[in-house]
Amino acid sequence: MPGRIAESVIQQILERVNLPDLIGQQVKLRRRGRNFEGLCPFHSEAKPSFSVSADKGFYYCFGCHESGNAVGYLMKTRGLQYVDAIEQLAGITGVKIEYEDGDAGNWKKTREKKRLLVAVNAEANNYFRAALSSPAGGPGREYAAGRGLDAAVISRFQVGFSPAGDGLYRHLSSKGIPLNLAAEVGLIVQSSRYPSAMDRFQARVTFPVFSLSDEIAGFSARTLPGGADPKYLNSPDSEVFKKGELVFGLVQAREAVKRSGFCILVEGQVDVISMHQAGLENAVAPLGTALTEHQSAVIRRFTDTVYVMFDGDDAGVKATWRAMPILMAAGLYGKVVSLPKPEDPDSLLRKRGREALHEAVAAARPFLEFALWSITTHSGGEMHDRTVAARRGMDFAAQIPSALDRQVFLQRLATELELSPSALRVEAVKPSQPVRVQEAVEEAEPPSRQEQEMVRWVLARPELVRTVCQEGVFDLVASPAVRALMSAILESFEESGQVDVVSVVGGVTDPVLKDLCAQHMLTEKAPDGSTAEAALASLVRMLRTEHVRSHVEKLNLEIRKAQAAGDSARAWELIGERDEADRQALSLTGAPLMKAGRTKEVM
Repeated sequence: MPGRIAESVIQQILERVNLPDLIGQQVKLRRRGRNFEGLCPFHSEAKPSFSVSADKGFYYCFGCHESGNAVGYLMKTRGLQYVDAIEQLAGITGVKIEYEDGDAGNWKKTREKKRLLVAVNAEANNYFRAALSSPAGGPGREYAAGRGLDAAVISRFQVGFSPAGDGLYRHLSSKGIPLNLAAEVGLIVQSSRYPSAMDRFQARVTFPVFSLSDEIAGFSARTLPGGADPKYLNSPDSEVFKKGELVFGLVQAREAVKRSGFCILVEGQVDVISMHQAGLENAVAPLGTALTEHQSAVIRRFTDTVYVMFDGDDAGVKATWRAMPILMAAGLYGKVVSLPKPEDPDSLLRKRGREALHEAVAAARPFLEFALWSITTHSGGEMHDRTVAARRGMDFAAQIPSALDRQVFLQRLATELELSPSALRVEAVKPSQPVRVQEAVEEAEPPSRQEQEMVRWVLARPELVRTVCQEGVFDLVASPAVRALMSAILESFEESGQVDVVSVVGGVTDPVLKDLCAQHMLTEKAPDGSTAEAALASLVRMLRTEHVRSHVEKLNLEIRKAQAAGDSARAWELIGERDEADRQALSLTGAPLMKAGRTKEVM
């Protein structure tokens, strides 16, 4: 098992990182006092509601309530896993990663091995890019020009060329790079049949495939027209390259995906690049048409909406039908962009211009509507054709994860085919993928003004959380969100003597409390301890009083019910309880609560 990164190392990284500089690479920030503000990178807005505290290493949006530190920012904006985000920040800050527990030695060796493999890929990419500009790169430049790719987009996607021969092998040898590593990532082929190693990519245009950490995981290389099959040759699977887990173009597209709210899934690398050049910068592609569950999950980190724009030929249509259930199972709502046969996005762009491409995207049909249209359009009028269409529809419905969507689809299908829903055995269709059930949650009442004030003072003076969480006080807090927050603050304080508000805020779901916590984090001056202690004591008295008031009101209602039922004994018992509650109120506030509104005593 890999060792756990030491908390002291993580803290050191967070203390050293300049959060405004990190976020400023993507967001234009303006200083306001000790903090910075700008337009939120997580949602569209006209006026800035996004704040960053350099001192506290914390960001917060008062519009969409996203919050966190540098690690969370990289995870959310770049789709990185936690450890990858930590390691990227370590590289920025110069902090050496240390592990604790587990087999840390082997884990470090594995990470170092991956670093070396990535470095080999980077050096190969340098060679490919230089080769494209060299005399030997003429065929590659001719191919790029024929596809209409300009210099800017070639540079952005770092397109290169691998000439025929052993040029890469000789280049890597001259750099002293271990050839066994080059062979492991599939750049060269070593065999007893050859006097020396050979380049794996021969006479191909190269496209580096980036991981979400902005590292070159491997390559996809396209053959030249009339060249050797296969059309696209990918790096073999290795410790750094997993074909079924990588999405081509996602690194270049992720900002546009977040901006537009959806991504466009196409088949080929050149399709992606051409679409970016045409202004559709949210285009990405699987490495081959066989979309995987893992790739869908990676896309889900950036958006919940996918437009499938596979080729208009028979293979592309089949790939679309395979992709829809996989995307739906990953929780991705989708649409299908229909292209005329046998066009692909790149050919449509070159023949009819970017307007045709944008029009096709605008006319996209939602998955279920596309499926219904496709099935019924080709069903014909014969009885057998309708039966075939019904069976095809039921097969597709069995792959729809949502029971409600499945039922609606089958009802619409039955109507279109002039069949009864029972003929399609709606109730017999079961999903082929596990259904994610989201239970309905009643909307909780927002925290009261007193509870909000309590949170504010406890955040200012965390040691006071013990007062709130003590027996008898905690039960007076009505809001479940406030109770959960107080428990988290107490746990953090008891563990370390201070409160990690960034972590605590991350677990808050109530928007009012998130805003309140963020305001505390972004406040430049904290109140003194005596003021906070006195204010909290007053709030506790108010909560106790409100609790007694509510109890008295309930007792009065019970007294009236007992009187109406003629139960004098029960009425007198309740009056005694009410009088005791009044005495409690007198001790808290100096005055009884219900004198003016007392229920007439039973005689």
